[in-house]
Amino acid sequence: MNGPTSDITHAEKHLGVTAVEDLKFHKHIANAVNKGSRMLGLIRKTFTPLDETTVPRLITAMVSLHLEYGNVIWHPRYRGDKLEVEKVQRRATKLIPSISHLPYEDQLKFLKLPSLDFRQQQGGMILVFKITNGMDRLDPHSFFIFHLTTTPEATVKNCSWDDAGLI
Repeated sequence: MNGPTSDITHAEKHLGVTAVEDLKFHKHIANAVNKGSRMLGLIRKTFTPLDETTVPRLITAMVSLHLEYGNVIWHPRYRGDKLEVEKVQRRATKLIPSISHLPYEDQLKFLKLPSLDFRQQQGGMILVFKITNGMDRLDPHSFFIFHLTTTPEATVKNCSWDDAGLI
């Protein structure tokens, strides 16, 4: 109490994810978008030709990892955050001259790439599966309400992502 004072922080980075006291991840998303954009610029300057086989591999290896790391924790729930994250991949698909005129969804289909929103939802579903099947060290009863059915498996009743504390 009478010793030196410590600084109060409003944001803390733990295991690569920046959390803010109100548990909104705008700062983390801005950092991820910035890193993904820098990687995209590096790809644009370094690699030629940028074609249908090279770009998807480069996106997966150099850009998506920044945009997807820890997304089960910080999954963007605000429309603006989702658009910012997806905008990086949109710009990446436009690097290919032969498909840049196509709508974004068609570009993804052509390149066989999922949208980042789909990948984030998939990550959440995988986490729920692991928790409910005991593949994680988490107690499923602290996340979900189970009820017995006529089938041998327990099912999740009236549970949303908010109820599970995953968004």
